[in-house]
Amino acid sequence: ADEPTTGIPEDVKSELTIMPWAIGTIYPVLGNILSFATHRNDEQTVSEIRSRPDMFFFSTDMQESYAPYCSDFGPVSISVVHRFCTMIQERLSGMANLCLLWGVADCRFTLN
Repeated sequence: ADEPTTGIPEDVKSELTIMPWAIGTIYPVLGNILSFATHRNDEQTVSEIRSRPDMFFFSTDMQESYAPYCSDFGPVSISVVHRFCTMIQERLSGMANLCLLWGVADCRFTLN
């Protein structure tokens, strides 16, 4: 199997940190501004929120799942990408705390 960094220029590759995927792990997306995590259920989300008062947890009710395209898993709709980016920009505007976007541990939604 190909390495996850195949095709990435060496100067960029040296700055990457590849972390194994695990439910509940917090993955930095934009330094100390935005992170992402998946949770098994609402109870795990509530527990994480209570244990991390320094973070602002949020999720989206948007359906970011792939629209099937000729029997495959993609591509994701550009309108969904635009709405998602706008929502992220609005959430991050004026935030002092680290923001954590969380989602359900369902690969149909987290693969995007």
